[in-house]
Amino acid sequence: MNTLSIPSLPHYSSLSILTSSTLYRTSLFPQTFISSQTLGDDEIGGASIAVETEVLTRHEEFKWQRVERLCNEVKLFGEDIIDVDELASIHDFRIDKFQRLAIQAFLRGSSVVVSAPTNSNVGLLTGDSAVNKDAQVLIMTTEILRNMLYQSVGIISSDSGLFHVDVIVLDEVHYLSDISRGTVWEEIVIYCPKEVQLICLSATVANPDELAGWIGQIHGKTELVTSSKRPVPLTWHFSMKTSLLPLLDEKGTRMNRKLSLNYLQLNASGAKSYKDDGSRRRNSKGRGSDMSYDSSDITSGQPPLSKNDINNIRRSQVPQVIDTLYQLKARDMLPAIWFIFSRKGCDAAVQYVEDCKLLDECEMSEVELALKRFRIKYPDAVRETAVKGLLQGVAAHHAGCLPLWKSFIEELFQRGLVKVVFATETLAAGINMPARTAVISSLSKRSDSGRIQLRPNELLQMAGRAGRRGTDERGHVVLIQTPNEGAEECCKLLFAGIEPLVSQFTASYGMVLNLLAGAKIIGRSNESDGMKAIQEGRTLEEARKLVEQSFGNYVGSNVMLAAKEELTRIEKEIEMLTLEVDSLDGSKLKNMVSADDSFALNVVKTDSNVNDCQVNLDVEPSYYVALGSDNTWYVFTEKWIKTIYRTGFPNVALAQGDALPREIMRMLLDKEEMKWEKLTGSELGCLWRMEGSLETWSWSLNVPVLSSLSESDELLQMSEPYYDAVERYKEQRNKVARLKKKIARSKGFKEYKKIIDMTKFTEEKIKRLKTRSKRLTNRIEQIEPSGWKEFVQISNVIHETRTLDINTHVIFPLGETAAAIRGENELWLAMVLRNKILLNLKPAQLAAVCASLVSEGIKVRPWKNNSYIYEPSTTVINVINFLDEQRNSLLQLQEKHGVNISCCLDSQFSGMVEAWASGLTWREMMMDCAMDEGDLARLLRRTIDILAQIPKLPDIDTLLQSSAKAASNVMDRPPISELAG
Repeated sequence: MNTLSIPSLPHYSSLSILTSSTLYRTSLFPQTFISSQTLGDDEIGGASIAVETEVLTRHEEFKWQRVERLCNEVKLFGEDIIDVDELASIHDFRIDKFQRLAIQAFLRGSSVVVSAPTNSNVGLLTGDSAVNKDAQVLIMTTEILRNMLYQSVGIISSDSGLFHVDVIVLDEVHYLSDISRGTVWEEIVIYCPKEVQLICLSATVANPDELAGWIGQIHGKTELVTSSKRPVPLTWHFSMKTSLLPLLDEKGTRMNRKLSLNYLQLNASGAKSYKDDGSRRRNSKGRGSDMSYDSSDITSGQPPLSKNDINNIRRSQVPQVIDTLYQLKARDMLPAIWFIFSRKGCDAAVQYVEDCKLLDECEMSEVELALKRFRIKYPDAVRETAVKGLLQGVAAHHAGCLPLWKSFIEELFQRGLVKVVFATETLAAGINMPARTAVISSLSKRSDSGRIQLRPNELLQMAGRAGRRGTDERGHVVLIQTPNEGAEECCKLLFAGIEPLVSQFTASYGMVLNLLAGAKIIGRSNESDGMKAIQEGRTLEEARKLVEQSFGNYVGSNVMLAAKEELTRIEKEIEMLTLEVDSLDGSKLKNMVSADDSFALNVVKTDSNVNDCQVNLDVEPSYYVALGSDNTWYVFTEKWIKTIYRTGFPNVALAQGDALPREIMRMLLDKEEMKWEKLTGSELGCLWRMEGSLETWSWSLNVPVLSSLSESDELLQMSEPYYDAVERYKEQRNKVARLKKKIARSKGFKEYKKIIDMTKFTEEKIKRLKTRSKRLTNRIEQIEPSGWKEFVQISNVIHETRTLDINTHVIFPLGETAAAIRGENELWLAMVLRNKILLNLKPAQLAAVCASLVSEGIKVRPWKNNSYIYEPSTTVINVINFLDEQRNSLLQLQEKHGVNISCCLDSQFSGMVEAWASGLTWREMMMDCAMDEGDLARLLRRTIDILAQIPKLPDIDTLLQSSAKAASNVMDRPPISELAG
């Protein structure tokens, strides 16, 4: 468990106010927990390893003196003396309205959800270290808190519990939508004892009311505090090659017209721009959208731009990094965080501008002194390739950097000694590093599936880094012209709206084991059956009630309720419309026609003559057989023949003495089994077909294709019967047409037509409603409690592997280990760690095997030539190959039950971990290494984490525990040691 005492917290954000209010109550109860999202691999150490400043200012001392005085007053006079004004007086600035409302709600004893933009975040500690764990305020990761909460809902999974806690603060609770971390957030809310107050801090989201409603339903009284007003307002800009312009118009609701493609084209050609006239403004009022993306309103009579024109305009306006940097410097918009979505891009940008002097002599001297001290303290952590740029005021910050180096960059940035930080988007969350300006280099980024566009929430999160409270009157966000993205695309994304929180709740092996486990195996004897019940396990139905409390199920239940209401409304409408149709059935129409003379046809006369009679004469049709170009025989009457072509295979013998082609075709036809298939039947006669054979295939190739024939090939002379049939058809069609016209003129038919049309319209509407009803019914059937399907599937795997008996709730030793471990696939990790093959490994070899279990996502640098990584020893390779068979068995079992949880086992980087655990220095490890420093540090920290868990896991061999502890101690050293600094 990670813990940290409250004095290490910054205390000038919304979080600090809320956590400060919990601090003042700590004299009344033992502990307050403050939990945040687990930092991603790209963020390890960024907020967790703080390079401490050496001297606290008098301003800070006075502030904490006020805190101590208030705490003493609470001890003397009780908590009733605390109110919002007392707490606000601690700070040197006026707190915001939403902060005041949140504090008042908390003091009333409610849980609180705060959704508002702020300008700073709280630093976190991650990993397996514990500092001052008995303090009144503890900071920990969500995973650790969740595991502690399991004790109140499942078996004991760690050696510490959640006791005597009154308040849990969940910072960055919008990470509930994160696909890899969201489940843990929901579990904390679901398992949290109802007597504990929850304070949930979130960025601005589209559905904070649903979040507060969900917490209120499953946890208790919860109040929602929202605000869309930023403490420091933002101004949006757009950077091009020669200018930096406002992205929006004066009202901030539409794109700046000077950024339209047509305007840029006119400007480039030297044409004078038009002046807005009254008619143009009047026309713009009629548009329904809040902003216009159509550049045609910039110039009248201008032809639309071709795709090639658009590309040329955009390419001509793309600025270099140095162009935008000079624009920012000229407008006093530094310091800036510059977001580039690749490590390589960040490093290249630093090298590109490292000759631009952004620091004065005094600032440069401060950087040199700070760098000298850092080098003395952490010689292996200095990123030598970045020193030149750092002395000019620019630096890179991404997952490829060592955590210690990133913390050093953050400290210099906060001191104003770094003017521009080129960073990946991971900097946008979890680190207290605000700037005056945020620059976003592109609206798209590379992913495993190709380039993808930023989501609106991602754009706003990066933009939220701009504007320092108490320092800047306004924050600035700069978007940049790229070859494929212009101001129109920027505005479209900006105005797309905030995305709602979406549940990512999924079950895991740890969840299922902790919720279902009851009795455990403790050994066998003659007096007992070898089992001892330590607690009664939950039934599947009881577990289901817990799982059904997920946020996704709460939102889904509302959707289901709305769907059922809509289905009821549709069914009633169908019933009413059906009654209308029934009232216009055929019998009633027939009676209406009989009773109303207006339906009579008194103007229709027919001529009976010989030609008419001939129409009804039965004519014996003549049938023909032919082979088509598709190697298919066809039987048809001459009426099917539309035209005749001269071109064709001549009916002459191919060689002297051979039969004629038609005779050969007749013989081939006689060889067939006569399995004719009727294609259709009509007034032209029936049409039959039969597949040809291999013998007829060569003949079919000589049949000309219709498209290859020209009009000159057509033989216009038709047979007499064909002409007669056509003429009779035309005469009959004309008589029918005349009769239809006479009928349509009658008054009765007009009335009848209205009724028929109305009936037809109603029937079509009923059909559409039934289709809608069917879709809703299917949707209702598909909606089920979020995560429950996965829960059942995982429980089947657990039952089949004899990890836990889901019928008796007996948990076996494998299940005990899996329930206690933290990882992506707890069952797979437990299987490996309980395997006897690990007992003979040396500590460094054990570390290498453990690294193969946690190396998912670690990559080599593809752009690094002549580089290498250490290969693992033969012993490690043999063990990993042996474990691969066990892994394949588990994957097959998971596939059988529909479980899709990865089982990592990759020896690619095991040699690097084995080398570090064997005592190699950091310089030796990184010399011509194919891995980034940050990636190697992350892999080593993951390996240390799993090694540190092994001694604490139940039913693990003591020899393995001892070896794991030794390996962890050796590996946990600078520059990757979590406690370094």
